[in-house]
Amino acid sequence: MVNSPPLSLPELQLLNQELLAALRSGVSLELGLRDSAQHLSGRLSLLAEQLAQHLADGKSLTEALDSLTPKPPGVYRVVVAAGIRGNQLEAVLVRLNEHARVISELKESLRRAAVYPIILGVMAFLLSCFATYFCVPPLRSFLNDMKIEPTLPVRIVYAMHDSLNYWAIGIPLLFGLICIAGAADDWLQSGHTGALGFLRYLPGFRRLMHNAELSRMASLLALQTEYGLPLPESLRRSGDAVNSPQLRAFCFEAADRVERGESFGELLTHSRVVPPFMKWMLSVPSSQRGLAFSTAQAAEVYRERTILQAEWIERMVPVIMTLGFGTLVVGLFCWAVMGSLVTIWNGTLA
Repeated sequence: MVNSPPLSLPELQLLNQELLAALRSGVSLELGLRDSAQHLSGRLSLLAEQLAQHLADGKSLTEALDSLTPKPPGVYRVVVAAGIRGNQLEAVLVRLNEHARVISELKESLRRAAVYPIILGVMAFLLSCFATYFCVPPLRSFLNDMKIEPTLPVRIVYAMHDSLNYWAIGIPLLFGLICIAGAADDWLQSGHTGALGFLRYLPGFRRLMHNAELSRMASLLALQTEYGLPLPESLRRSGDAVNSPQLRAFCFEAADRVERGESFGELLTHSRVVPPFMKWMLSVPSSQRGLAFSTAQAAEVYRERTILQAEWIERMVPVIMTLGFGTLVVGLFCWAVMGSLVTIWNGTLA
């Protein structure tokens, strides 16, 4: 398992639920995890067994989590350690489970917002290729036989047919290159890329993805500061977890400057990445507990914004795409055909 990929969010959520169930069962964590390993499947079963074995060897839960392969995310491990130090392990596991649920809802909203428009766009593109390939040659042959001069829309569909090999390959290739470039940019700047990170590079999705990343960053920051983790460390852990290069850079820069004694509120004031509402929410608190509360409220606000924007995209973008496709492609072909028929009719009358 040395080269195992990192834990996915669903895997981490399930592992956290098993830890919580073992803690609430009243038996030792070791016995509870060994029982969990029997009904889990795949590498989660191996992880539960591995964790139980580390606990049986005398390691603390923090040390056992650090010894797992693959390790849970750093944020998860440090928050669990903070909960153990404060004798609030059960409350911490509940909060971590809630955080994972919220992030899962955000990702599901983003997937729903993206999938239907992308499917509709692919179908429209394939229909355009089909119509251009099969409908234009009979039209051209008919007009040539009738010795009718092509009108403007007819010349346009002729050009579409003649260049079909280029745009039928070029458009999907361009889309693929945009996605690959976005993933490569994330990888170069952070060493990882989110499964939905390419959406930032699609028209209309940039603000949606930015709000989702703001909610994720604020939620992680609230979770860590709530249990007493220092603000600079919390900022760095939050920066590690987000996929936005701009927010990541802000988190690391803010952590360094807070360690040098600068005010976090003052840093927010001059930031171009953090929106005004979040600046206001995070600048007001004077204590770490107040910062945790305000950050959690900001995370909830941006989560709701993301969900509302995703629902709007899911409902309206397909309608807009359908109308646009009907106007441009179907309208163009109808114009070409009807224009030719009108020309023939006028010629007959003459």
